[in-house]
Amino acid sequence: MLASVFRAGGCGVSICSKVARECRRRDKRFVVLLNDGMGEPQAVEVLCHEWAHALAWNFAIDRLINAPDTDPVEFERACHDEAWGCAYSRVWRAYLDVIREAV
Repeated sequence: MLASVFRAGGCGVSICSKVARECRRRDKRFVVLLNDGMGEPQAVEVLCHEWAHALAWNFAIDRLINAPDTDPVEFERACHDEAWGCAYSRVWRAYLDVIREAV
């Protein structure tokens, strides 16, 4: 999987100011959008969260996205299941390893 990361506003992409982040699948890649108003610590944490969505993505989530009658609670549960939790753990540990190496 390939991923692209854009800071909203800095690349000509505009997302609602109420939306802090978003992860979207586009064909064979993922796009993570972050609101420009975030400070660096929040942006790092949110990017790790959204990157975990990209790693844990499955076709059941695609079906929920495309279904017009998807229950928002069901969607949130599907997006933050055990696979996502494991992916988030892997991403966070990788981030901590980078921080430790930089010190």
